Amino acid sequence: MLAINNWGEDCRLVTALIGTTVYLFLIGGVLVLKALLLADVLPPTNEPKNLYQPEAKLDEIREAEIWNVQERITAMTRVGNQAGNWLNFVRMAAVVTPLIFLLVWWASV
Repeated sequence: MLAINNWGEDCRLVTALIGTTVYLFLIGGVLVLKALLLADVLPPTNEPKNLYQPEAKLDEIREAEIWNVQERITAMTRVGNQAGNWLNFVRMAAVVTPLIFLLVWWASV
């Protein structure tokens, strides 16, 4: 049983647990704010009011729409890559959690 008011090994253990808890809370904040929070999502297709242009030829409208779709794909790829990078960071930060515990436990001598 832990005695929090005992300034021996129990206090070091509690300090290490509190430090690890704060560390995991920060990792969770990064996960939510950087990786899981939705960014602006572009629609997959154009709106019909933008496609209806009686003065343009059908091939011109198709070409413009193809370039618009490519721009949306590029933008969403960038958003996905950023989220993936943050997920990788959080994953690696979670892996070193035991080291954080040991570091805080060792520093609280």
